[in-house]
This record gives sequence, C-alpha cells and structure tokens, in this order.
Amino acid sequence: MMKTLVLGLLSLVLFTFASCKKDPDQSETSAKEDMLINTPWKLNRVTDVDGKVIDRSRLGVFTDAIYAMSIQFQTNNRVRALNESGQVLNGGTWYLKENETVVDIDVSGFAGAFKLVTLSSNSLTLQQSNVQVDGKAQAANLEFIPSR
Repeated sequence: MMKTLVLGLLSLVLFTFASCKKDPDQSETSAKEDMLINTPWKLNRVTDVDGKVIDRSRLGVFTDAIYAMSIQFQTNNRVRALNESGQVLNGGTWYLKENETVVDIDVSGFAGAFKLVTLSSNSLTLQQSNVQVDGKAQAANLEFIPSR
C-alpha cells in the first residue's frame, strides 16, 4: 500500500512538472532584439560603406524621407514609422535573421534585408545595398540614433 501511495505521489509530481510549459505567446527576446525594441530610432546620417557622409541633397526621395520619421520596432515583430507629432505614417514587419546579423524589414518604401553593422543603446547602423545616391544605386550605411 505504501509503495502504491509513494509511486502515485511521485507520478503526480512528475506529471505536474512535465505539464509546466512556457506560454508560447511569451517568447524570449535576445539582447539585440531588446535594444531594437526598447529604443525609437531616428535617421541621423547616411554614409558610404567607408564612413564618408553623403549629403542629403544627393539622396533619393525615399531615403531622404526617413529623416522625418521615428522608427519603432515592436515585440510582436511589427515596426512602425511615426512623424514628429507621433502619427503613424507606415507599418510593417521586421525579423532578425542570419544569426542576428541581418534585419529583414518589410515596410512600404523601406523594405529589404539590411546588414546589421552596429547596434548599441545609442546607435543603430543598417547597411542597405541599393540606396539611391545621385540617381544611382549603391551600398550605404543608414546611421540611426535614439529619437527620444
């Protein structure tokens, strides 16, 4: 009788612990995701891949328009672009890919797989392969700073 009771209690305890699962809606975020999510970003400057600043007057209209936006990455893989008064101008999705070295963004006018060059609490640099500069596509770094 005692063996049966002990086996029953042991089975109950094991079943209880085995049943405890993480809520699938509460996925963990990486440190890079946390930095992206916890900071609204504003385009500070555009440089060529060697770090030389490209004057705004040389940029295409879509890249130049990003200067007027605050980009907010959200926990549900949503991204929003807001104007200076906080109105949502555009939205879409984002994902970290390729071992967190690429940010895949899908927003109208700002879409693609961007190489993640730098990321810290005060700096985000994304490299885009087809930035319009003087009417020609070239690789360039989009350097963001916190917009707070």
